[in-house]
Amino acid sequence: MKRGDTPVRALLWVLIVTAAGAGCGAKPPYRVFEPPPPTAEELERLGRIKLADSPAGAGGEAASPPPRVWIGIPDRRAEGAALGAAIGAGVGAAIAASTVDDWGQFDVPTETIVATFIGTTVGGAVIGALLGQPGPEAHAAAAKLRGHAAGIDVASLVREGASRSAKLQAYGEGPGAAGPGGTLMIQVVAYGTRSTGGGRACPFVAVRTRLADASTGQVIYDSTSDLRGRERAFHQWSYAEGANFRREIESLARELGTSSVDRALTPRE
Repeated sequence: MKRGDTPVRALLWVLIVTAAGAGCGAKPPYRVFEPPPPTAEELERLGRIKLADSPAGAGGEAASPPPRVWIGIPDRRAEGAALGAAIGAGVGAAIAASTVDDWGQFDVPTETIVATFIGTTVGGAVIGALLGQPGPEAHAAAAKLRGHAAGIDVASLVREGASRSAKLQAYGEGPGAAGPGGTLMIQVVAYGTRSTGGGRACPFVAVRTRLADASTGQVIYDSTSDLRGRERAFHQWSYAEGANFRREIESLARELGTSSVDRALTPRE
């Protein structure tokens, strides 16, 4: 191998990774944001902290919207983009090499670099687009999963998990006269499935957790977190009337409810 091949190989791998990243599917409608929890002084100042009766907005915000069912249908865009980029780059480099008489000892001909770039871009885009459309089986499974998801009361399950938090119970039993009191609100943002590549998906639940001063409505802590379950072939989640999908969502909702409250009420150091 000539030393001049190194820049071409480096360029090729960069372009392949870029093309593969461009083929990723749509992201769920939320962004994980977990700032540091309140300080011990802030929590002590509030005194007794209770779970809100509903996830209504705080600090002048409008009432929270209902959770969104998000069924991410996996596709093969990433794999297709990488495969197309590799094939296109190889073809482009081969064509350019056949037209170059003198490779030189250390220099890579400009024609090879240009042809590699064009082949990578075109190949990744074309094959990635061809594999970017889910098939009928995936669409049928998605329709079933949306129906199953709509029948799950995720908000109640998250609240059930939140009420099990030992930290919430400890703060809820604190002296009421010690401060103005705190209100902990937990809202389900979205739930459903997320694509994990290779035709597979995992159930997920995402929640927003806020701690506010009960007397003023001032929000002291505001975070958005999610929890993802096991991976399976996407269409398998719809089998048996979505029994495994339902169990996974229910388990994730309770677990995330507990962990989100624990995080909000664990003083940062």
